[in-house]
Amino acid sequence: MTRSSYLVCTDLDRTLIPNGLQEESALARPLFERLMNSEDITLAYVSGRDLGLVEQAIEEWSLPTPDYIIADVGSSLYRNTRQGWHMDSNWSTHIGEDWSGLTAADLHALLNPEALTLQDADRQKAFKLCYETRAEQLETATQKVQKTLDAKAIKARCISSIDETENLGLLDILPLRAGKRQAILFLSEQLDIPHARTHFSGDSGNDIDALAAPFNGTLVANATAPVRVNAFDAAKQEGHASQFYQARGLPELELNGHYAAGIVEGLLHFFPEFSKRL
Repeated sequence: MTRSSYLVCTDLDRTLIPNGLQEESALARPLFERLMNSEDITLAYVSGRDLGLVEQAIEEWSLPTPDYIIADVGSSLYRNTRQGWHMDSNWSTHIGEDWSGLTAADLHALLNPEALTLQDADRQKAFKLCYETRAEQLETATQKVQKTLDAKAIKARCISSIDETENLGLLDILPLRAGKRQAILFLSEQLDIPHARTHFSGDSGNDIDALAAPFNGTLVANATAPVRVNAFDAAKQEGHASQFYQARGLPELELNGHYAAGIVEGLLHFFPEFSKRL
């Protein structure tokens, strides 16, 4: 087995990091770390956070150091090197073509959405425009923004999610070729790891596209009911229902399915050979 036999990707907040409303299983993160210590696994964190906030989370929550970080909702990709985190310029060039030289600030000036508020300046990136609104307004506001983008022939995607702890609607606008799913596919191709040995775990609306992808996907049990329904429907519609799994808990391992417990459960479901490593 080589270092690149498996690619394990996971969202951070309320997936690997237990910062939601549900209880974390005591053994969950230790078991996850034990699995990630295997030499044949390449680990990637996939997050809406930027690089600095991902590094902060790794330290704060004592997470295993990953080999790659897909940050800013899939609009940036970093590789862990001896000199530190190195941005993948090939990925940046690839997605940047969609906006034809426009910046996130240029898009904001074109959109000027009424029901949305720009998030803090440190959340805005070259290829990520971030808004927030009340949770109940998110769906309508997202539809209006996407309609405006389409009318102006701008190749962009809208990724929306709900922060249930704050009852806040979040909207990220990315190049069409950017996103968590697209970045994972790009990385797996670069590493020459097949979809059958690639796995992603998530919990929220901005994970649904990746959970419906042709690689294996696990939705942790603390996901909200609408996300559970929408994620399964998306995977089924794309013909990838067999690559989608909803964590339910593994009582025999004292895992309740929430957060890292759900990740471990999903990994054991898709890769039963991992059970020998626990």
